[in-house]
Amino acid sequence: MKLVNSHFHILELIHIGFIIQQTLITIPTMSYESGSLECRKLIEAKESLIKIMQSLEYLDEAEEMTLKLKEIYKEIEEMHEKRRTIELGGII
Repeated sequence: MKLVNSHFHILELIHIGFIIQQTLITIPTMSYESGSLECRKLIEAKESLIKIMQSLEYLDEAEEMTLKLKEIYKEIEEMHEKRRTIELGGII
């Protein structure tokens, strides 16, 4: 009887472990943790530009436009870096 109970507990623990593992896999994780609303908006803007550039990357006529978008991305990145410095109290 003890052997059966022991096997039952092992199977139960394996099952619980599987459920926990599946739950952890399905929990979405943030790729970043932004501090302020301004930082979140700057990150969103950069992500949007990346999507646009990826959409245009296979179009021959879009090369000049893509270069302009890259420049805009760099400007937003500079704004974001300044904002991060402000939020960290100039520690960076």
